[in-house]
Amino acid sequence: EDGTPNETLADHRVRLQQLISVLETQYSGDNILLVFPDDTGPALLTALIGGIPLRRTHELNFLPGEFMYDVTMERALERLRAGPGK
Repeated sequence: EDGTPNETLADHRVRLQQLISVLETQYSGDNILLVFPDDTGPALLTALIGGIPLRRTHELNFLPGEFMYDVTMERALERLRAGPGK
C-alpha cells in the first residue's frame, strides 16, 4: 500500500467524464482508442454512454483483452441485457 486513498466509482466517473470532455475538444471528428488497465474503466464508460445507473456498472464487466468499438447508447443497453462478457 502506497498510502494513496482508494478511488470510488463516483471519483472514477468524474475523471472519465473530464477525459472525454478534453478528447471531444481536442479530437472532435477523429477516432480515438482508449486502453484501460482493468475492466472498471470500459464498464463505466459503457454505462455513462448508455445512461445506465452507476449501481449497475458491475453488470457490464469486460473480460481480459475484450474490446468494444462504435459504442452507442443502444449498444451499451444491448450489452447490459446480454450480461457480463457477452
